[in-house]
Amino acid sequence: MGEELNKKQLAIQYGVSEKTISRYFDEIRNCFVEYRELFSDIELVYNAKSRGYSFFNNKSLLPQELLFIIKILIESRAVERSELINIINKLKKFTTNTDKALLEGIISKEIFKYSNVKNMTNDLIKLIWNFSKYISEKREITIEYTKMDSKKVKRTICPIAIVFSEYYFYLIAYRADKEDYKPLYYRIDRVTDVVVHRKQFVIPSIYNFDEGELKEKIYFMTYGEFRKIKFEYTGVGVQAILDKIPTAKIVENDGKKFTIVAEVYGMGINKFLLSQGSNVKVLEPEGLVNELKEEIRKIHSFYFDVEGM
Repeated sequence: MGEELNKKQLAIQYGVSEKTISRYFDEIRNCFVEYRELFSDIELVYNAKSRGYSFFNNKSLLPQELLFIIKILIESRAVERSELINIINKLKKFTTNTDKALLEGIISKEIFKYSNVKNMTNDLIKLIWNFSKYISEKREITIEYTKMDSKKVKRTICPIAIVFSEYYFYLIAYRADKEDYKPLYYRIDRVTDVVVHRKQFVIPSIYNFDEGELKEKIYFMTYGEFRKIKFEYTGVGVQAILDKIPTAKIVENDGKKFTIVAEVYGMGINKFLLSQGSNVKVLEPEGLVNELKEEIRKIHSFYFDVEGM
């Protein structure tokens, strides 16, 4: 689909005249018209300059769309190099040989130097698919999970969502043995065993999970409470701050600094705000201000004499 068929070459290949080849393609075009309910998405195009025919599916991915998807896959660093190449090769089957060569030229260096994050499983894609089914079926599961300190734990959970953040896929779940409905985050590649139970769970509608809201308000997938924050930004490129914090809104701008408010979950926002250095001054809430002060004190002690503070 999309590959050009040259009229002269086809005539030589099948031992007929070019006029015959043209007649064959006219019959194909008439067939598309007569059975448009079957072939409504396929179009036969003739290029007078190259004297070639091409079939195009109106709903097929365009080369530029394929490149866009491939670039995102590479940047995610989520899968092993061999798996990445396998996926890209399958995607490239949707385009022409000419476009394949163009794509390969654009991404070859990135593929050669590609380095995925170190996952603890070789079945990440399969796990994501399986967890998606358990979520759809509302099936309780017991997982064996390796924590960051390398200790293994078993948890019986109600899986409710899957999200991708900072190079990793996370399974969001509620504890099956509690009814506090506090979302817990498990890095999927750290799941080493899964037992699927017959029991199905029911989540009260008031606790229905909104992964869109989570992605909008959480940073680095760290657990924590909901907070409304307020801070001043004096750096350049304030749009980058607004892009990083989707809920952020500028409430004041005096020409020298922007006063910004936002709604966030968890402690991950602390890392982001600290990463902005002296360009950010947090104003509210007081608890966040104190947390940042304590972290800055610790950092200061690494580089300066504590007594000299």
